[in-house]
Amino acid sequence: MSYLKKKISALFLSKYQVIENYFPITKKNLTNYFKEKVFFKDAKNTKGLYINFIITSKTEIRIFTPLLNYILENNPEIKVSLFFAKQNLAFDSKLSKKITESKNVNYDSSPFNLIKFKKSVNVVCLDHTFYIKAHKLGIEIIDFLNRENLKTVCIQHGGNQDDYIKGQLSSKSKYQIVFGKLIFNRLLEYGFGSGKVYLTGNPLHDNLFSSNSNLKLDENRKVISLVTCMHTEYDDRPDPKACYIEYLKNVYTSINFDDYQLVVKMHPYDNVLDNIYDVVSQDLKLADYDVRIIKSNDSNNSVYDIISASDIVISRASTIIEEALMINKRVIAFDLFEDGNSQYYDFLLKYRNYEKVIGKAGNLRDIIAKSSSEAEDNLGDIDELVLNTTYKLDGKSTERIIRALKDISKIN
Repeated sequence: MSYLKKKISALFLSKYQVIENYFPITKKNLTNYFKEKVFFKDAKNTKGLYINFIITSKTEIRIFTPLLNYILENNPEIKVSLFFAKQNLAFDSKLSKKITESKNVNYDSSPFNLIKFKKSVNVVCLDHTFYIKAHKLGIEIIDFLNRENLKTVCIQHGGNQDDYIKGQLSSKSKYQIVFGKLIFNRLLEYGFGSGKVYLTGNPLHDNLFSSNSNLKLDENRKVISLVTCMHTEYDDRPDPKACYIEYLKNVYTSINFDDYQLVVKMHPYDNVLDNIYDVVSQDLKLADYDVRIIKSNDSNNSVYDIISASDIVISRASTIIEEALMINKRVIAFDLFEDGNSQYYDFLLKYRNYEKVIGKAGNLRDIIAKSSSEAEDNLGDIDELVLNTTYKLDGKSTERIIRALKDISKIN
């Protein structure tokens, strides 16, 4: 930044400095800023609905994708700006093409445009002070917008495990959009006013039962899927990588590949270059047709395609646990440690299709055999689980979220 630009920033733009690391101020931004100050003084009062989607992680990419598709297809009058706080993030090619062709949805990088319209609604997913290190970007941006007295909204991105609920309760945003009754009630009990919490359902579940999957599996064997996180949950241990390797060895050696094919769905933050799933599989000399590894960016085979095709789902700490139970799958929460992250899902132990295993491969092998032989229905519990987790499986959750954003924009 030039000396003159620094001086101008110090005089007029000091309030932007906290977020300039994420949205750098360019010369063009400065020129437009002063033009609007002089010639368009009432620009902040422009009518219409303006939504700023603030993208700090792959999580927001995942949650915002169905919302943007819905806006592009059903609400072309809504004006949307997309602010990427990290430059290595992007929507998939299909949605990116639609955005490029749209007149009302555009990419933006100017911090001035974040506060351009008084009635704009600013939306994030990760602004929880409970995770102050991991959510630093979202927290700082939402703090800035709150100081400007703008509308800030946090959309739920996780499930109902205890640590996540503590996170949602610590959101910095003024308004909360949540998916299920359980977390909705917790927010009200915590002190959020009823007019500041919206219950919508999960937009990712709108097409839960209607995907056109290209997933091709071995028709002669049952399917076990492994859907968990291999990137953070053991990072507090002395040797995280050794834990991840031990975890996978336990899973792989617990499966009888004469009877089962294992499908692994990688998490968006799993390391693709040093693919630990592949490394352990090769070390154990397992064949590709026994352990099929699907990258997180494989849009042809979504996680929902995989769990729908599975007889048993293995996880440790993932919202997929609740989602698999909702579609009546048998779920095994496998963890190496009693105090591991699987403990946060113990509230699901009341459901008949859910079992928890701690420790050695032998224990997991026994539970897999038991789960295979005991085809017990969980159907009596599903209605409660759906209400608590995703409110309604009626295909209208995305619509309800957009309606909530419209309502929030009208609040004075």
